[in-house]
Amino acid sequence: MKQERLIKKLQRLNLTKEEATLFLFLLTIKSATIREIHNSKEFCLKQRPNLYKTLNNLKEKNFVVEEVKGGKKRFFPIAPHMVIENYISNQEQELKKLKESAPKLSEAMENILKTPFEEFSPIPDPLIEFISGVVNEDWSIREPPEIIKKRELRAIIYSVEFNTHRQFAGNSAGLVLFIFRYQQHRDESIEEVKQYQQSQFEQALKSFNGQGFFQIEDYWVEKKFMEINDMKFDYSEFHVKSNISSDSASGIITLLFKEHPTKIISLWAADLKDFFDLITRVTKKFEVSTF
Repeated sequence: MKQERLIKKLQRLNLTKEEATLFLFLLTIKSATIREIHNSKEFCLKQRPNLYKTLNNLKEKNFVVEEVKGGKKRFFPIAPHMVIENYISNQEQELKKLKESAPKLSEAMENILKTPFEEFSPIPDPLIEFISGVVNEDWSIREPPEIIKKRELRAIIYSVEFNTHRQFAGNSAGLVLFIFRYQQHRDESIEEVKQYQQSQFEQALKSFNGQGFFQIEDYWVEKKFMEINDMKFDYSEFHVKSNISSDSASGIITLLFKEHPTKIISLWAADLKDFFDLITRVTKKFEVSTF
């Protein structure tokens, strides 16, 4: 049988091509030191550390034994019939173990299969109620939601940003939910929440400055109000003058829930159309007010 076919056969016995080649070489010359192997025409281009590694692998797989004589290590191939018998014996033992563990393994996988699938949602539970039926279905989550504990506000903050997929305009929008332990804490923190949100929005604007060709030349905030269902809502518009636009406007609003007295929600969008759409959807689902 040609050596190439022998090597392929040996690879079926869990040897690499290099290990099979070296094992056949040892069978041919009966034994060798690492120096003799390295000086041979077959392995003279190999580095000694790699040869040592291959020999150690062959020892671990019971294809080679090592003897020390006169301070020199010699490597001997194990008789082929013993190699094959050992390999078959090991495989039979592994198969026996697999058969013994198969019922429990099968039962565990069957239980997974029988378990009803619950759709994975990267949205934390407190946010789900405020997103379901509110966020435009065409939007997608831009990145995993953030959860921040703000001691100075005495609140846990849940923040999520969406990609609105709007072309030729700002394509980001999001909501930030502030959850307080007590209503009193919420009421005492209203102004701080508004200031916090405005500062976060300003930082976000500044973070975009200098990205690519975009350069902010100036920005300003305008306080405005809108009317929905005979209710007035105060909000802020952020206007940005840049090297690519004389005036692009974003919006941010912070709302109180009547049915959730320990929560405050802030809505924002980089494009005013998305901003007004988001507010309209929220006011349809919840009874809210500005401060």
